[in-house]
Amino acid sequence: MLFDLLHAKLGVMTWPLLLCSVFGLMLLLQRALALMVHFWPGRHGWLKHLPLHDAGTLKTSVAQRRGLAAEGIALLLKHQSASKDDREALLSLWLTAARRRANTNLRLLTAVGVIAPLLGLLGTVIGLITMFETLANSGGPATPAMLAEGLGLAMGTTAAGLAIALPAIASAHLLGVLTDHQFGAVEHILNRCHLQMDSAELPQSEPRPRRTQVAAS
Repeated sequence: MLFDLLHAKLGVMTWPLLLCSVFGLMLLLQRALALMVHFWPGRHGWLKHLPLHDAGTLKTSVAQRRGLAAEGIALLLKHQSASKDDREALLSLWLTAARRRANTNLRLLTAVGVIAPLLGLLGTVIGLITMFETLANSGGPATPAMLAEGLGLAMGTTAAGLAIALPAIASAHLLGVLTDHQFGAVEHILNRCHLQMDSAELPQSEPRPRRTQVAAS
């Protein structure tokens, strides 16, 4: 059985390291899927055809979409009657809160990368203690068989901790870069829509009447 094999290699640190790896994998998959959905080809193609001059049609179009861009545009429409400065402040607060929620899982993934090698180091210390106890209780000369169990446990937990930590930390940094790129793109889209909505609200100036030239008789 796989668990029995892991327990033979990792000892008492089997469950902590196993839970750490499963939790890190769940966080990695959750954030990776979220980014994949956002960067899916044609995901934001509908933004090129937004009816900005028709508030009712715009609300209907945004309500049928999901994602950060749609939520931000819906927020702008909800507070369309507010002043431009108030809308900009509200949009900035909303983006900050959304970015903080997105980065929460990345911080947890980084924490997994920090905790995993510490658990491996703890397993190393436990393995060395086991080895010394075996030598102390043997009452005779040390043999390779006496050292094998303790050293195997010590090296196994260290390797397992590093094997969990390296992908977790690397993935957290990579996903952090992609998340920043995602929010940069969403912020650009919302700023463009905000400016276009403001320009759409401005009254159009009436054309000046042309002067008719009276032909000289």
